[in-house]
Amino acid sequence: MDRDHFERWCQGTPPDRQPLLERWWNAWRLGRRGDPGARSELARQVALDASAAGERGELCSRSLDPWLRLRHLDASAEALALQDELLRAAADAHAIGVARRVARLEAGDAVRRVPIVSPREGVVAVVLAGPMDAALLDAALDRAFRHAVATGARQLLIDVARSEVEADLLVRTLSGLPDVGLPAALAVGIVGLPGALEANLHGRELRGVTRYRGWSDALTQAGPA
Repeated sequence: MDRDHFERWCQGTPPDRQPLLERWWNAWRLGRRGDPGARSELARQVALDASAAGERGELCSRSLDPWLRLRHLDASAEALALQDELLRAAADAHAIGVARRVARLEAGDAVRRVPIVSPREGVVAVVLAGPMDAALLDAALDRAFRHAVATGARQLLIDVARSEVEADLLVRTLSGLPDVGLPAALAVGIVGLPGALEANLHGRELRGVTRYRGWSDALTQAGPA
């Protein structure tokens, strides 16, 4: 397997990927000769590249193509065995990348579906509903904070009446609000604590967050419109 074989293998490959293929080629030559370290490192690099391609939404064929093309250059038993190993590594890693991409897109959609409303001038409210894990809760509150700051609101209300969030997660998230750089003039309150969640929070401090029994109490504390 000489330089001519490498150049034939690279035909049609975008210039920005050719340095990567050259590294793979060198590892391939060692792996084909039975070097276990080279085989392992090559499989790792191929898997990382395929996973990243899946996360970017690229077709799996892009990750498989180099090793399918190599069959036309080296069809020995040793080479075919290593090619099959690399094809499996690329296909499996690409599937993982696609799954991560789908999860990320779904999470983004979930955050965008969280309602942010303005019940009166100067007040912004974010309405949390359904199951809330740490990532979704952080993203939803971040979106609400940005909206409150952008609109010059003086009060941000977090409605959790319809949410399913663990008490420990809520305490950790809300207790950290004073450390995220919110404007001093922005008051933060929590509304609609379900009975079970209220009981779990009994006696636990939420730094910088006021608890309200309901919307009327919260809006009364907000002052005149």
